[in-house]
Amino acid sequence: IALQGATTLTIFLLFFPRKFLEDVILVETNKKIKGMPITFGEMLRFLGLWLYMGTLKGFRRSDYWSSKPISMYEGAPYRFIEYMTLKRFEAILLALTYTNKTSPTYKDRFWEVRQVISEWNRNMAEIFTPSWVSCLDESMSPWNNRWTCPGWMFVPRKPHPFGNEYHSIC
Repeated sequence: IALQGATTLTIFLLFFPRKFLEDVILVETNKKIKGMPITFGEMLRFLGLWLYMGTLKGFRRSDYWSSKPISMYEGAPYRFIEYMTLKRFEAILLALTYTNKTSPTYKDRFWEVRQVISEWNRNMAEIFTPSWVSCLDESMSPWNNRWTCPGWMFVPRKPHPFGNEYHSIC
């Protein structure tokens, strides 16, 4: 009820730690980006395009910027050129940085995302109060190449048995 009437953007900014996005991800990504610095609005647009692509399967990233007419037989169902060029999208993707910490002296395959995960968890603890009934669940983030996925696991009972397993409580 508290979110009744809230926009998708308002809900996103409630869940995603905005201060971390502005103070760490945007600042660190701008240190690496080739070309103009990224604004907060452009970063939100980039994330929106990335999240939309994550809802569909079977398309190459470049399909979303194709100049061919949309058809049932080829290409993605939507074109992003009016929001951002493919060159700019890929420049942001290449520069995208999730931490302002230096790499540890020991082997930690998750060090580049550990800070954003920590901030996400802190934000969730701040905005949610759990009820007396909680359910622990586990889910797989599919990933087929074990050599490019830190924490790659094989869990045969899952519909997508290869990837990273995450635990969540709700």
